[in-house]
Amino acid sequence: MSPAIPRGASGPKDQPNFRTDAPLTGLEVWLNGTHAELDAALTVLATAGRTLWRSERRRLHGHGDADRHTVNLRLSLIPATNTARPARTGRAGQGGELIDLKAARHHRESA
Repeated sequence: MSPAIPRGASGPKDQPNFRTDAPLTGLEVWLNGTHAELDAALTVLATAGRTLWRSERRRLHGHGDADRHTVNLRLSLIPATNTARPARTGRAGQGGELIDLKAARHHRESA
């Protein structure tokens, strides 16, 4: 169960007050899923960093969203000390191949 979100100077909960609220910090994540999926995701994300803020669960109302809810989350994460990106392997790391469009059209038209 999520902790109670207090009402502040801005009035109703979840309503920002740009004059008095602190600047936003952290990583913002929007989660959509079933209760079980949200519970699992929140558990995993809690191990990755510190939860700065979490909204109440709200039911989704779209077509095909039966039993699905949404949660907005703001996390404080500590970046890894090794910030070098791993080398890409395989075809995706080599970039796309260029093709001759005129030859491709000619081949398609002659078929």
